[in-house]
Amino acid sequence: MNFTFSTSRIGRTAYGVDYDLMETLVGLRGEVPGRDWTWDVYGSYGRTDASERTSGLGRCRGLEHPHQRGRRGRLDLPGGFNPFIPAALESTPGQEACFNYLNRTLSEETELTQQIVEGSLQGSLLDLPAGRLRFALSQLPPQHVRL
Repeated sequence: MNFTFSTSRIGRTAYGVDYDLMETLVGLRGEVPGRDWTWDVYGSYGRTDASERTSGLGRCRGLEHPHQRGRRGRLDLPGGFNPFIPAALESTPGQEACFNYLNRTLSEETELTQQIVEGSLQGSLLDLPAGRLRFALSQLPPQHVRL
């Protein structure tokens, strides 16, 4: 005989997601005196904090032995847990203790940060028969993302 079980008998699955985003950008631009050179520099910093929660998941070990003695003595779960009743524990009067024992909430915290500093310099170097020889330099440091 097979027995299947849905955690919806414990309570509704609830999801919660919170995001906190922050991004700053600062830049400067200018010219080199006495030359036709220009320069640009900018810096950027960003941070994302994410918090995710999922509740209403069944505690499998608790379903195996809901009346087993624990470290603090016998568990007090009035009415016990009957998986064949279609009503969820969270909405059944008098089942709060059983719901609190069997319900599990999963949490995940994620933090992402990004830091960028970039600079460039451009202009002409010398005159050639076909026109001016121009250059452009750019500094792009390695980017790091920390999880």
